[in-house]
Amino acid sequence: MNHINDLEHLSYEAKEFSKNVFQASYNFLSIVKISIKNIFYVSQNILRLVFVKPVLRRMIKPGVFEEVKHHPPPNPPIPKFF
Repeated sequence: MNHINDLEHLSYEAKEFSKNVFQASYNFLSIVKISIKNIFYVSQNILRLVFVKPVLRRMIKPGVFEEVKHHPPPNPPIPKFF
């Protein structure tokens, strides 16, 4: 009778262990999936910055995407070294 209880307890422990292993592997794969998605989105945004925006700047009329340029004063001061 005692052996049967031990076997039932061991089988219960084995089931719980396999559930925990499955849950841990599922969580790990979820993290990997999210990481791959994030890497994909970051690389997609880098490609947009590097390739798409310069092409758009050439296609759309000049001046739309231009940054404000600060012009130097008309006569910049000459640095004095002596």
